[in-house]
Amino acid sequence: MRRPTSDVRQRESRRSSLDNAGSRRRNSSVPFHSARVERNPNSLDSDTDFLCDRAVEFMESGDIHSIVAVELAEQSMYFERLLRYHKGRGYIRLPEFLNSGFASVLEFIRKGTTELTPDNVYHIFIAADYLLVPKLKQECANLLRDVANDPATAIALWLSCRALYWPEVGTMAFQKLLENFEIVWPTPDFQQLEAIDVWRILQEDGLNCKREKTVFDAIVQWVNVTPKVRLQYAVDLLLCVRIGMLDTADLELMKNAELVKLVPDYLTLLQEWPACLTQTKNPMIVACGKRFITPRLPHEVGSGLDGMCNSFFVTTRYSGAW
Repeated sequence: MRRPTSDVRQRESRRSSLDNAGSRRRNSSVPFHSARVERNPNSLDSDTDFLCDRAVEFMESGDIHSIVAVELAEQSMYFERLLRYHKGRGYIRLPEFLNSGFASVLEFIRKGTTELTPDNVYHIFIAADYLLVPKLKQECANLLRDVANDPATAIALWLSCRALYWPEVGTMAFQKLLENFEIVWPTPDFQQLEAIDVWRILQEDGLNCKREKTVFDAIVQWVNVTPKVRLQYAVDLLLCVRIGMLDTADLELMKNAELVKLVPDYLTLLQEWPACLTQTKNPMIVACGKRFITPRLPHEVGSGLDGMCNSFFVTTRYSGAW
């Protein structure tokens, strides 16, 4: 006797349900059902991959990283809050600028360490800072302070971090430029800076130089790269020189310099120094008179007077000389 059609349909329905359940069990250890994940080169070791239950996708490249959500949330306050509100099994999308350092952040969270080099430390720092992994961020900051002793690296960090809103790295790099100014100003990287950036460095009280004439030499070299273009900025840069900190010989050298002769108002200022300090209507004196006679930090004015020239000594802890 033939079975009723309804029984056949019920049996086929049950078989389909069992097949689907089996499929779910077979795939339960596979974190993501996507062909893109299978092609993803950014996987962890096989043991870790087995535990992964979420994925991160970067917005522009589409690169995908498998993650262990609980493990990441324990170490990153950013992910702890993000995963609290990000329900489901979809991709967690992150901005592209985190891509370069993200794998190292995952490695640090899982193993407690990751390789930091001068080439990768900047990108890892950005990722650690953004994802709120403070221990890794501090390790990166320590290395960044060391690599910033290189003038080219310090300039690159200062300019790039200023644009990407990482002020602590930019400030640290800027301080390194001031501290190492004696080796910074002769470099090609300094010569390629924009006028406003050169001015920002030269006008700082914390600029470290053994002789104030070094600042003048840096200006001359920078202008001479493209004189026709850069001569227009010479006045603003020359006003950064602390004239009162020059000795007599250096002051005379500046008066006879070709660049100064091309800036008549500044030449007149030097020729009338220091009597010009009383010229209250002179715009240069009004704007910079106080700065002209202010020692750079961390300079210390000596308590003794020179009986021969009747002037104060000025010393700096960096130069180690009077």
